[in-house]
Amino acid sequence: MLATATTAGGDRIDALHGDSVAADRPPSDARSYPTARWRKHFSRLSVDDTARVDATLAHLCDRAAGFSRTETESVTVSSVGVDVSGSDEVRVREVGTRKCR
Repeated sequence: MLATATTAGGDRIDALHGDSVAADRPPSDARSYPTARWRKHFSRLSVDDTARVDATLAHLCDRAAGFSRTETESVTVSSVGVDVSGSDEVRVREVGTRKCR
């Protein structure tokens, strides 16, 4: 999963870790989630479960604001996968987006 926050100044940060977003590749397995609980939560997160997605996005708005120390404009959670059949194509599927203001 990729949790991307956009600040009021237009910067894009990783809402889970506070780092800059690297859109050209998915995060490494070792760094994908802050804890095992985050991994479990995101593994059960489904586009169809709008209540859980919205609650997650609301929390990520607050989390990202803490990292950036500025107002967060929006947060998007996406599922990221890599085609391992030889092309190494990165597939990104949006799970949900929320305005934070």
